[in-house]
Amino acid sequence: MIRSEDNMYYKDNDFDGNSKRGGGNYSNNGYADKEIKPVTKFLDEDYVDQAEKVILKLKNNYKTMVTTTKIRGLLSGMSDIYNDVVRLADNNLPPKINSKIQYLRVQFAYEYGRSLGDNKDKSVKNFIEASHLMDYLQMADGSRDRFIQVERYMEALVAYNRYYGGRDE
Repeated sequence: MIRSEDNMYYKDNDFDGNSKRGGGNYSNNGYADKEIKPVTKFLDEDYVDQAEKVILKLKNNYKTMVTTTKIRGLLSGMSDIYNDVVRLADNNLPPKINSKIQYLRVQFAYEYGRSLGDNKDKSVKNFIEASHLMDYLQMADGSRDRFIQVERYMEALVAYNRYYGGRDE
């Protein structure tokens, strides 16, 4: 089970628009930041429906949706790993691929961090929180089948983001 204190993006934000980094008081720029609780179970078989619900929630609750360019950039890193993972017969991932997945989590954390602060577009932050992608990547921990499911969930998020009007840069 993943607790909120185990996840750096939950730890660094108190969800009132105030970052705990640097002690600054950041405006939420019109975003209705709501507490997002970490997931306690892995993706269900209906991950496509789950992805649609996430995108609809983002569309209805926030001023702007994540750009198609940004979300496809996040997918790109995941797809590179996916291409290696699907070729494996064993469900246990080798250390080299596990390391790539860990680095992918770092990239997501970086993109999340870039959206914090005054006058920043919070769409990436909101997307990563609502989709729980960092949680799911951590929960995939060494499992081929779970990583494949997370990657397909990400593909569904990209598709529904575009379908429901994700903006272009």
